[in-house]
Amino acid sequence: MDFTFTEDQEALRRTVRDFAARGMTPFADEWEERAEFPRDLFRKMGELGLAGMACPEEYGGLGLDRLTTAIVGEEIGYAYRPASFIFVHNMVLSLLYQFGSAEQRERWVSPLARGQKLAAFALTEPHAGSDAA
Repeated sequence: MDFTFTEDQEALRRTVRDFAARGMTPFADEWEERAEFPRDLFRKMGELGLAGMACPEEYGGLGLDRLTTAIVGEEIGYAYRPASFIFVHNMVLSLLYQFGSAEQRERWVSPLARGQKLAAFALTEPHAGSDAA
């Protein structure tokens, strides 16, 4: 079995690695010390397309497959683990474009995919357990 990445995957890996080296790693200690959410980092990740990794291109996303998304995750996690919040954002975005109404997709999907809005996921557990259904 060949586990070699495609040229596009390698190019994206290099792009994310360079972005992380310049835009995350130098500031990681400061962000941690101040316990702040780096909103500017999220905006920049959106500009790079990372706010809509698996989202279809017609909504403003990159349309990446799961392997390529995992490659991005590896680079982000290596540079600054808390930046992995981008995957929760992408999970919510995925739910909206797959299962949302036409009105919800119109209102939310493109702004989320472009990083103009930030998504979050909350779950209560009234009887213990995580049944999001």
